[in-house]
Amino acid sequence: MSVPQLSVVLPVYNGARFLDEAIHSIAAQTFSDFELLILDDGSTDHSAALLQDWARRDDRIRLSYYPGPTSVARACNRLVRAARAPLVARMDQDDVSLPDRFRRQLEIFASQPRVVLVGTMWKGIDYRGRQVRPRDRWRLIRRSRFAPFTHGSAMLRRATFDRVGGYCERIRFGEDVDLFLRLAAAGQVMVCPEALYAYRYHADGTSITLTDKRIELAVSVYRHVARHAVAPSSGAGIEPAEEPEQCSDCRLRAIVSHGANRVWSGQKAGILRQLRSEPHLRLNVVLLRALAYGIWGELSPQTLRSTLAILIGIRDRMVALRLQSSQAVEWRYE
Repeated sequence: MSVPQLSVVLPVYNGARFLDEAIHSIAAQTFSDFELLILDDGSTDHSAALLQDWARRDDRIRLSYYPGPTSVARACNRLVRAARAPLVARMDQDDVSLPDRFRRQLEIFASQPRVVLVGTMWKGIDYRGRQVRPRDRWRLIRRSRFAPFTHGSAMLRRATFDRVGGYCERIRFGEDVDLFLRLAAAGQVMVCPEALYAYRYHADGTSITLTDKRIELAVSVYRHVARHAVAPSSGAGIEPAEEPEQCSDCRLRAIVSHGANRVWSGQKAGILRQLRSEPHLRLNVVLLRALAYGIWGELSPQTLRSTLAILIGIRDRMVALRLQSSQAVEWRYE
């Protein structure tokens, strides 16, 4: 069996609702020399039957099963260890890869040998596949602490992934943030400016589930990223946040971020309800922004979503004046 140029890894847990669409988007790529490795991490819906049907139809698909569920980090590490290609692409079970995604990312790797990770710009879609959030290239022209692409759009060099230690399996939220920071310390991270990935906002998505534990985990991610500015990550992973009352701004940002995801998915923001239970709030710009977003997101989430989409679209078109349309841009940590 010949070694493919690319391995695609897709962890699955109860993903039957959108799984067909996700796998079809991979099978229909204009670049076809790849293997698709899928790990069913203990699904209890009919994901297994869907996967078996796909494997019968496409011999590029390799299935594995784990009694799980474990975690995204552990599932991805298992898949990457089984990969045969020197380049590995991620894919998420809810999302859609546009047809030219792999071709464009591979072109960037081929032209720039120092590149260790390539992501792509993305658009947001709803449960029906309709675009709700346009591409936003604004973060491509400034330094930022978070990569301007989604986890599922990433393609990386296997050798560098192994060298930095892969995903930290202690992490149950933000495993991509930690990995991207360590990869950025090892080489160049490039972003394809075309929107070649569609990230799905929907009511069952983990990105819109807001609990106290989820907020604590998000705060840990913010603190980890801030620590990286002082001392690059050694691979130890994201530690639990200490003294969360001293990180009230981080908590507010986490609450607003989850509220925004709810709005993009067509729901009310749910921010005000969470703010009422927050014990340590300081009157500042961050709190005022959270209140404004929360009030608007409760009274009329549809108009908030439409307004944000218009503003993001305008900002994206303004950035186009400073970028060459198809030239990859390096992501630099703030």
